[in-house]
Amino acid sequence: MSKSTKRDREREEAANISAFTAVLTDKLAETKAELLAEIKDTYSKYEMKLNAVQATVDDHTTRITGLERSADVTSTDVTDIQAKLSDLVADNAKLKAKVLDLEGRSRRNNIRIVGLPEDVEGSKPTAFFSQLLFEVLGADTLPSPPRLDRAHRTLAAKPGP
Repeated sequence: MSKSTKRDREREEAANISAFTAVLTDKLAETKAELLAEIKDTYSKYEMKLNAVQATVDDHTTRITGLERSADVTSTDVTDIQAKLSDLVADNAKLKAKVLDLEGRSRRNNIRIVGLPEDVEGSKPTAFFSQLLFEVLGADTLPSPPRLDRAHRTLAAKPGP
């Protein structure tokens, strides 16, 4: 083989290598562009999903903060109401005791007369019962007819004839 054939072959090989390198470089650039586009597309999809998740988390954070604030206010209100209720229970117990005492005291001077016929007192029951007590108990017990504040019947229905 001669030197010129060898050189031609080396040139041809160099040209082939250069052409192959050029094709490979083009293919590599094309593949790189495709991969970059696919990565960007995938990144965009995940970014949208992540934004949706972040919006949900932000919404939940806002709601939870509101609920915590509401729970604190409610807790404070319940504590205040419990304190007021305790005061009212104590006041109610005092008032019940006072009512029982006053009812007991108001009954001390009451006289109950049973067994008289209906409407025997007439139109002036106070005067009738004052005179009745004076006559029944006698002048020895009562020097004069007693002074009565009022006279009334129980709230039962009148019996029929």
